[in-house]
Amino acid sequence: MTNTTSKLSVQPKVVELKNPPREDFLILSQDEDPKITSPYNKRNYYKLSYLKTKSKFFNGTKVVELDGPTLFFSNPVSHYTFEPVSDSPEGFYCLFNNNFLGYKSNLLKSILSHLHENPIYLLTPQQDDFISYVFKRMNEECSQKYAQKHELLRNYIEIIIHQSNKLDASITVDQNINAPQRLCSRFLELLEKQFPISKTNTVIKLKSPKDFAEELNVHVNHLNHTIKKTLGKCTTDCIQERILIESQKLLKSTSLSVAEIGYCLGFEYPTYFSSFFKKFTLITPVQYRRNQ
Repeated sequence: MTNTTSKLSVQPKVVELKNPPREDFLILSQDEDPKITSPYNKRNYYKLSYLKTKSKFFNGTKVVELDGPTLFFSNPVSHYTFEPVSDSPEGFYCLFNNNFLGYKSNLLKSILSHLHENPIYLLTPQQDDFISYVFKRMNEECSQKYAQKHELLRNYIEIIIHQSNKLDASITVDQNINAPQRLCSRFLELLEKQFPISKTNTVIKLKSPKDFAEELNVHVNHLNHTIKKTLGKCTTDCIQERILIESQKLLKSTSLSVAEIGYCLGFEYPTYFSSFFKKFTLITPVQYRRNQ
């Protein structure tokens, strides 16, 4: 195995904690001031919207008007939007990123499969009551100080996704997505397929932009440019963030040693892993585990 330090060099902007990062999960009512969400880069966030009132769905030059309660999904590479029409919109929407999704790979895959194909679902009165209840519960939980709050919120998101799987999509998006979006989706799928780590002899194989470019049969410069333009951050950042999420999950929920975790995540020596982890979190893996 090669020395991973050179491949996983951490950019200063990723580890700078003097300005706290934006929230990984945010839920707001549909009539909230748009200025509240303006700091959130849409390209980095998944969006789940629920509207009881009239709305419009925009897909390129196509505009569809929708009546009644509607559920809408979008992801970081979506090229369509969904907006309320009413002067007094009723409902909620939430924004969340990969840090929030954590190691739930099945959830991420489920969301990605929804978003390019079936983003809009019209709800019956019974379905509307249930979805409305779930969103209200999420909104209430966000103000709580429960230690496992994010885990509970993830479960609510997953419930909504499972409910949408039972429904017939009201709008199917044309699958002729452009080449950059297609490449970005393939990259994210490859990245996520490497997780979760379940065995000590499982070692991730794709650790650098070059590794992913070779697997995708594209030049690494083309991959880097496409990811940066589509997601708003570089390929290396995406890889590092996902590796960090998995390392935190393993430290928190398994008895694997720091050396074993580092090995599974592609680090030749425990010191390389500890250095990588500390640059992101400002504490060592051992300290992180003790704090859990």
